Amino acid sequence: MAASRQPLFCHVEFGGAVAAREPPEAAPEGLEAVFPREVGLFADAFPEETRYGFCGHVLTIAQHHGARLGVAAPVWEALRVSAGGSVSLMLLFSCPVYHRMASFSTCPSALLISAPKALTLCKYFEKQKLNFWGKKVIELGAGTGIVGILATLLGGDVTITDLPLALEQIQENVHRNVPAAHSARARVCALSWGLDHEEFLRDYDFILGADIVYLKDTYPLLIRTLRHLCGPHSTIYLSSKMRQEHSTAMFYEALLPLHFTSELAYRDENENINIYRVTSKQNS
Repeated sequence: MAASRQPLFCHVEFGGAVAAREPPEAAPEGLEAVFPREVGLFADAFPEETRYGFCGHVLTIAQHHGARLGVAAPVWEALRVSAGGSVSLMLLFSCPVYHRMASFSTCPSALLISAPKALTLCKYFEKQKLNFWGKKVIELGAGTGIVGILATLLGGDVTITDLPLALEQIQENVHRNVPAAHSARARVCALSWGLDHEEFLRDYDFILGADIVYLKDTYPLLIRTLRHLCGPHSTIYLSSKMRQEHSTAMFYEALLPLHFTSELAYRDENENINIYRVTSKQNS
């Protein structure tokens, strides 16, 4: 078996315009060029370990690629240079919504295409200076767990959820980024929408979801889960790429309003990303 390739790193210098990455390895030869090693299957395009800066915290996020995790693995990154020459990070996050379909054991090939730009939510937290201190928080479809980890570092008592196949990756990232003294405030556990949601508490202060609305068959399961988790004083933040082909707008304009009150909190016109602030109609 071929040796595992070394992870790539992206180094960000705050306050400057420098973003450096190690040079790529030499091109493979022979059979290795035809049959890439699984550990580094996407490594040329998506780093296996990356650092991101939000709210004064530097997060080191590990990503484990492969068909079993599929789009659950990556925090997808792109660098945007502003007119003034400074570098900001636009994080692209894909969440394994298809895993809500219990019959899937591996990633459908159609879901290995380009993932949406969804970690606008972390930048929103930073811009709005959201206060999670002492709040009960739950993240749905966490993938790498970066949103829930940031909420933990901002003071929240956070439950970070996904299906079992993603939990090892999330736990690793929690261990990397949450100091031991605060580790009790980051709980990682499995949650299958519409199936075991009733095992979780009601009335969380905050419910978070980053790009989890893009598979129509899961929309009723997500609504059912949100109805259970959301109490009269809960606030839900959902960040979504507004994909016409996946009827994302239908979820927000037709399904969600049946049970919730929602408002557009932020829109990125360039990336076609919306962030919605959602509350229970009991709180209206």
